[in-house]
Amino acid sequence: MIEKTQSRERSETHRSQFSFIHYVVTLAFLASSLHCISDFPESILESDAALLLANTDGLDETFTAASPDAFSNLSLWFKADALSLTEGSAVTNWTDSSGLGNDATAQSMAEEPVFRQNALNGMPAIEFDGVDDSLVSADVDFDTYTFLVVARHTKPYGGFDYRMDTITKMEGGRSASLYFEWKSDGSQNIANRNSLDGSTEFFIKSSSNADQWYLKVATYDGVASHLFVDGQLMVSSGINVGAIRDHNWAFRIVGKNASNHIFKGDIAEVIMYKEALTDIQRVRVECQLALKYNISVAQTCVP
Repeated sequence: MIEKTQSRERSETHRSQFSFIHYVVTLAFLASSLHCISDFPESILESDAALLLANTDGLDETFTAASPDAFSNLSLWFKADALSLTEGSAVTNWTDSSGLGNDATAQSMAEEPVFRQNALNGMPAIEFDGVDDSLVSADVDFDTYTFLVVARHTKPYGGFDYRMDTITKMEGGRSASLYFEWKSDGSQNIANRNSLDGSTEFFIKSSSNADQWYLKVATYDGVASHLFVDGQLMVSSGINVGAIRDHNWAFRIVGKNASNHIFKGDIAEVIMYKEALTDIQRVRVECQLALKYNISVAQTCVP
């Protein structure tokens, strides 16, 4: 009994220490933006994402996996294992598993990606050629969001900055996207781009490697954007209060940008919610994907 009490006290001490540090870091934001918080209860201030994922001071949280459709506002859900295709088959239509019928469809034979049966630890994925492969889904109305993507990029470095969208609503106007990029200095990143009503635009990014599978997640909660890689909070944006600029164009699973940059690589799963999931919800979906694809993530996951 004494040992259990001491252990509990140590755990509470660790949480208190981390909470103190977390709130010191955001003190300036409290002073300038407190009036906004009541409108966005899942803001960066009230988020316990860092506590959940950083495993600070030996804390080791365990989370139960949850299917993406366990939570509301699921709008797009594309998973390669939902397709009954053979190795090397062209993917004309990627079925939307959200139940909303927002299938992603190739607009021509040239734009059809290819189905790969055993791409990631025995699971299938869709291979995009980096030339013109692209799938067009639906126009989803949203102000905030959560994107989750299991993917790897293989685009060879071409000597200049190169952006490769995996899910985007940038075509036809600025909005939001989650992508890989090469930089002219040879560095590579997982990146998130956002444009708000009023034309405020901001980016966040974290380093990555070619030919490496990632579970990458981006959220915008009405206050700031947050980027998670393999379950770890990598970076949050500055304070950008507002709503994502939403135009009347469809989401694309891979699409060329204004410079004709396009993704080359493999995508196993893409999920989009038209809200920022709570931290617990997001972590539970991450666990579902981590267990499914045998991806190592920061948190401890159980089925």
